[in-house]
Amino acid sequence: MPFCRTLNAKELQELDDWMIHKQIKLDNRTRRDLSDVVTVARLFRKVNAKLVDMYNFSSHSSFALKLENWKMFNLKVLRKLGFKLSRNDLEQLASARLTAAQSLLYHLMCTERDGPKLKFQRQMHPLMAVATQEDIQMVRNNLAGNTSNQMPVQLLENDKEPAEDPKQVPYTVYKQLIQEKHKKEKYISSVRQKVRLLQSLILVKEERINNLMKRLATLSKHTPL
Repeated sequence: MPFCRTLNAKELQELDDWMIHKQIKLDNRTRRDLSDVVTVARLFRKVNAKLVDMYNFSSHSSFALKLENWKMFNLKVLRKLGFKLSRNDLEQLASARLTAAQSLLYHLMCTERDGPKLKFQRQMHPLMAVATQEDIQMVRNNLAGNTSNQMPVQLLENDKEPAEDPKQVPYTVYKQLIQEKHKKEKYISSVRQKVRLLQSLILVKEERINNLMKRLATLSKHTPL
């Protein structure tokens, strides 16, 4: 179903009631304002402030620049809300078509009423469907909290992959996480060595500075004013 379409009688009635409640009058001026992405971005920002960054958009009067604004708004906001707009939809919105303005307000009404259904919340990685939330959190906690230099080498060297239990993290995922953990531990170890080296250099410099201060103090005593 296209984003910009002719609403049926029931949808138009719902939209009219919502616009009366919001004190919105869909006349030529309102349609012209809605062709500007900045106006629309402010409306969607009221629904989800974190989703819309007003610094990405600026008002324009020419159709070409309005269309570019709509392309950006579609990419950064509308797609994340699950809306699919064609180029024809964007052109209708930029040209202030009545059906486009009605469709836009109707989708905004539904988003406000039902809540924003963010695209990244609906999609699930295939591996997430195999591992439970408790299993994934346990692996993450182990990666974050365990800083030992030990790792199950036998598991990584084993060529046979055990059968995957739906309640467990897949073997390939576990193996990848262990390898990433080992890399992080090597990096942490090298950083710690550098820190120890720097600390030792600081101690040496402090000792030299103290010796120089003692010499200066001795020289000042024996030097006549």
